[in-house]
Amino acid sequence: TGAGPESVPSEQGRYHDYYEAFEAAIRTGTPPPVTAEEGARTLAVLDAARQSAQEGRSITL
Repeated sequence: TGAGPESVPSEQGRYHDYYEAFEAAIRTGTPPPVTAEEGARTLAVLDAARQSAQEGRSITL
């Protein structure tokens, strides 16, 4: 912000639940909790956030 850095709290991940659901999807053929496309989009946002912080500029996705 214009007043300086602002801390934004994040939620704790529920990784155990995610991996159990992913395993069940592989075992049963049901849809995974997150598609590969959703995962790729999320990684693009995270990479852009890292690049923005390093370079001090906005990154267009």
